[in-house]
Amino acid sequence: MVVEYVIGAILIAFGILSIYFSIEQRGTVLKDAHLMIILVIGILSIFGGGWIYVSKLTLGFILKKLFALFLAGLGFFLVVGFPDITDYQKEGMGKAGIFIGIVLCILGVWLLVA
Repeated sequence: MVVEYVIGAILIAFGILSIYFSIEQRGTVLKDAHLMIILVIGILSIFGGGWIYVSKLTLGFILKKLFALFLAGLGFFLVVGFPDITDYQKEGMGKAGIFIGIVLCILGVWLLVA
């Protein structure tokens, strides 16, 4: 299962680099047939690598990772950007928000890695 992901990543990276190097030739892509073939091969390898990823990943896996990103982002926001203004909340609420943020951030990172 890991081999398919590595092959997909290699195909996508090869496709991106071949497209970049083809376009970097400053407009000679359409005039030179070899560069046009390399451009088409790059586009096909990106689609091939993407197809490997799409066909191997399940919806549950993708939703789990998106939820993990949401939890980690919310936790990071609570740790860094939680307001500590005493005009509309008690003084200890800032510390409670930071504590909850750390818990959510750790949970989100764990779900991303697991």
